[in-house]
Amino acid sequence: MTRINKGKMLSVIICVLLISVSCSHKETISSKILSITQGNLFKGELKELGPHLQFLGTTSVSIDYKGDKKKLSCSYEIWSDGELLEKNGICTKILSEDGFDGEVSISLKDLINNDLERSDYLMMTVVISEENGHVRSTKFINRYDKNLSSGPISLQDNIETNNDSEQIPIWTYIADDGDFYVEKHDMDEVAVNHKWTLLIKIKFSN
Repeated sequence: MTRINKGKMLSVIICVLLISVSCSHKETISSKILSITQGNLFKGELKELGPHLQFLGTTSVSIDYKGDKKKLSCSYEIWSDGELLEKNGICTKILSEDGFDGEVSISLKDLINNDLERSDYLMMTVVISEENGHVRSTKFINRYDKNLSSGPISLQDNIETNNDSEQIPIWTYIADDGDFYVEKHDMDEVAVNHKWTLLIKIKFSN
């Protein structure tokens, strides 16, 4: 009788441990509602093509979303010396019941006018895409002072979050005096600390 009881006790302990591990694993997976990973618009040998197409900067981020929001939207902000000059939506994609598993890609292009001079405008294109289709929007925005140095800032760390209610910056293009170096910063902080900044954000909503 004693051996049987010990055997039963051991079986119960093993079952409890297995259930605990299983629940813990499920909890880990379910907590990752939103994952954003930095990528490249031009991959491999195509990387060298970007500058020849007069792109000032490009980026692509992979997004895996398993939440219950119905829309994914992109918006942009333009800042100058800490002042917000412009804020507008760019494009929105309706999500399926399974969420979203795709990419947001961005390009910012220099324009040349008829006098072969740099235009006073930049062309910004944003695409939200996944296997079942895409939405695309192009906007022309006022450019920064042509005498400023400029460059893009992409995501420095992948994002894993359970918060799908806030706007999330995914790309920044900045212009400033002379040579500049941007340390690892929050993109919202970067936006207010330079002569000119274009900030691209995404947001999930209903």
